[in-house]
This record gives sequence, structure tokens and C-alpha cells, in this order.
Amino acid sequence: MGTGTLPPAAPPPYSDAFPSLTTTTASSSPPAAAANTPTTTTDGGSSSSSFAAPLLPESATTTTAGPRSPAPSSTTTAGRKKQAVLWVDDQPSNNAHLVRRVQSESDVEVILATSTRQAMSIVAQLRPRLVAEYDLRIITDMHRIEEGGAEAPLAGIDLVRELHSLRLRLKVLLFTSFTKNLDAWRTAFSEVDLSATVDERLALQFALFKTA
Repeated sequence: MGTGTLPPAAPPPYSDAFPSLTTTTASSSPPAAAANTPTTTTDGGSSSSSFAAPLLPESATTTTAGPRSPAPSSTTTAGRKKQAVLWVDDQPSNNAHLVRRVQSESDVEVILATSTRQAMSIVAQLRPRLVAEYDLRIITDMHRIEEGGAEAPLAGIDLVRELHSLRLRLKVLLFTSFTKNLDAWRTAFSEVDLSATVDERLALQFALFKTA
């Protein structure tokens, strides 16, 4: 029998859009059923008991912040920007069912952040590519426990002010459980690109780029 050279091993899976961000590919298996366990949310300084949204399955496609700058993306087609949503919430499991909907119904890339600092780091990585490659919008909660355990009852407003300090005008949606946060948001901002809702259907439409 003759001898030959073995073919080179296939390279490991790699995210073309975010080499510094961890990406997994969604499988065809149905997501696990949500645990019927009551939880308590603290958005806006008040408490509201509800049943926990299901955690993201391991097969769900999400990205999280990494240490390096993203490389040029091969997913952007000529004349069309890559659509992406940066979803900022210190309790991402609360939005897991909506994230799965976005991933199953569209090609929108979902990037998760759990603090204002992490969100701003992701925006800084993407900023050089926002004009030509990325159409980025942000969904944020209002009340967060930030890094280091600091309580930030107006974290959503603080995030937008940090964006404005960098002269970044992105579409931002406040998605909150408490109507009093809507009043605080509308008092702070009057721009049409800065909207707010307690309705998860509107949050989903925003994430799917079906609303302005």
C-alpha cells in the first residue's frame, strides 16, 4: 500500500465578525422549557415578582465582550450594513426568550453586556466600523447593579449620556418593567432616537429592526 500525506486539520470554529467575542452556532434542538420559578426584579428601585424567563440554552448564538478589537467582518454585503443589537442588562436571563426570538427570526447579531462599562467597551470596539459596516442599536434596562456591586438606579440614562459625551447618536430603547422609569427617561431626553417601553412586543420589534 502506498503512503501519502494526511490532509491538514480543519481550523477551529471562528467568529468572522468578532474574533474577540465568543460565538456559538444555534442548533435545531428546541430550547429547554422555562423553569417555573418566581423571581424578583429590582429595576428602578422597586420590586416586582414574576416568573423567570428561561436561561439561554448553550446552543443559542450570543456574543460577549472580549479583550481584543474586532477584525474586519466578512458578513457585511455590498450596500447593506450588518444589523446588530447591543442588549445591556445586569440580569440577561430576563430577556433570554426575546433574544432567542431575534436569533430565530432574523440575521440580527445580538451582543450582550451586563454593565455600562462593558457596553461602552463594546461600542468603542465597533465605533470605527459604525459608518460603513454596522447598523447598531441599543436596548438597555434602567436600574442595574454595576461592576463592583455599585447600585445605579439610573444606569440606562447614564449610558446614553456617556454615548452623547463621545458624540455618538445611536438608536436606544429603554426596556423596563416600571412605568415610572418611562417618565424619568422622557424627562431626561427628548430625542426621537431615544424611546422607552414596558411592552416586550415593542422591544422585540425594535431588536428586529422593524421599528424606526
